[in-house]
Amino acid sequence: MSKIAPRLWLIAALIAGIFSAADAFADNHRPNCRVIKSRSHSARPQQVYLLRGLFNVFSLGMDNLGRQLRDAGVAANVVSHTSWRQQAEKIREKVEPNRNCPFVVIVGHSAGARAASALAADLAKDRIPVDFFVTVGPSGKISVPNNVRLAWNIHAPRSGPGLVAEPGFKGKIVEHNAVDMNASSQVNHFTIDKSRPIQKRLVEMISSLARAKGRK
Repeated sequence: MSKIAPRLWLIAALIAGIFSAADAFADNHRPNCRVIKSRSHSARPQQVYLLRGLFNVFSLGMDNLGRQLRDAGVAANVVSHTSWRQQAEKIREKVEPNRNCPFVVIVGHSAGARAASALAADLAKDRIPVDFFVTVGPSGKISVPNNVRLAWNIHAPRSGPGLVAEPGFKGKIVEHNAVDMNASSQVNHFTIDKSRPIQKRLVEMISSLARAKGRK
């Protein structure tokens, strides 16, 4: 018995360590705010950001999309891809521990797509969920951080899938060929953000999500 007791103590200590590590992992991956789906709860502040691409002049379709969203009652902000750090801070300001998480949507075109990934990853550091993440005509593969719940990539007909899930990602990724969204077969990297059918689909989707999250 004297030899068995230390072994039992060691096993118990190992089990306790495993559970402690699991609890710590869960704490590090738990949202820093509460996601409330019921409409009966107080509204979630809208944080919707549309990131333009290179030089802030080649993604004017984002401006048109922003106007359409605002007309639909969604508080959309159109910004330069270089300002993603500032936008992350603005979103953080809307987060209160144990209160409603803001309704976060990030859409990026071209270079704005990579900036959108950086913005979402920065929010992941504080466990702030991103409800909807969209890349439009990205250049190369784009990482999807594990705080994203739903990710879309809308690519030109001659391009292909562009999203790569980061470790721990449990959301959903959907790849859309622009043609499948009723865009012209001639749409390309420089015109895809200006496609009216694509803009219409995004307005419908974001508005629908905003209503479902109790914000509209």
